[in-house]
Amino acid sequence: MEKGKIFKIVVLCMPIVLASCGGTQKTIVQEPILKPEVEKTKVVVIDNSKQQTEAAKTTTAQTQTPATVTKTAPAIDAKSLSFLQKIFDNRVFSQNITGKMSLTMQRGGKDITVPGALHMRKNEIIRIQIFMPFLGSELARLEFTPEYVLILDKIHKMYTKAEYNQVSFLKSQGITFYSLQALFWNQLLLPGKKEISDADLTKFTVNLNAQGDVPVSYKSGAMTYLWKADRNSGKINAANVSYKSAKDGTSSVDLLYSDFQSVGVKQFPGTQNVTFVTSISKKRQVMKLNMEMDEVKTKDNWDVKTNVPSNYKQVTPEELLSKISSL
Repeated sequence: MEKGKIFKIVVLCMPIVLASCGGTQKTIVQEPILKPEVEKTKVVVIDNSKQQTEAAKTTTAQTQTPATVTKTAPAIDAKSLSFLQKIFDNRVFSQNITGKMSLTMQRGGKDITVPGALHMRKNEIIRIQIFMPFLGSELARLEFTPEYVLILDKIHKMYTKAEYNQVSFLKSQGITFYSLQALFWNQLLLPGKKEISDADLTKFTVNLNAQGDVPVSYKSGAMTYLWKADRNSGKINAANVSYKSAKDGTSSVDLLYSDFQSVGVKQFPGTQNVTFVTSISKKRQVMKLNMEMDEVKTKDNWDVKTNVPSNYKQVTPEELLSKISSL
């Protein structure tokens, strides 16, 4: 499957790491030998010619071997590290985030608002469901798991499924389920890592001199990651992930977080505004997704696994997106 197609799943639907010798002469030298009880003197005969030869070899080796220079990354200043720690400490500890929501999609001049639901279980799944207004029956389902991306169209009985490791672009750039999870969970991320630790905070760049929210960034290959966090609380209010390539064009995902609600002693954004922009097919395409949760809950009595019915037809992402857009 072409990498552009799979990137559209991430970008459009959701969405979507270095010798000379001298004369011969013998000299008698006294060398003290220490023993635990008695100190004695040992007479050693040294051949000066061998000594000089070895010295010449050592000198030659030192001349031919260049000095090794170790480059050390500049240490992050204490204020920046303290701010990053504040952001890191804001992460939600709950394993589940669930809730009903109002889902508004904007694409190609069309706006549609439908009821939906969000189910996320940490390190396992991100699921977005779209329901029929008033009737409540499920129209479509979008799932991200650590192994694959699944889009299910229940009206036309079609689906598309792709594994991350099938796409060289996603794999080489470190885009995985865990990257997407961090964005949905309002957290910092490092591509290719399941989750970051306190020790990873020194890898980010902080601009405390900026006006308003503080920019925090990280660059990896053709990917650039940028967050903007509240100067006082460290709460992440916005995130941006962009990819630039002479071959594949430019693609980006922008997220705005608001309506923070209590989840235990932490807070989770009840509203996420997502804008997807891509020119990967040589044509600029924009899709906006606004998710407004009625209430952020932490229920765990739901199934993670989605079984695709045997009578569903597997199709390309383009064909399925076209069908969903026409609903």
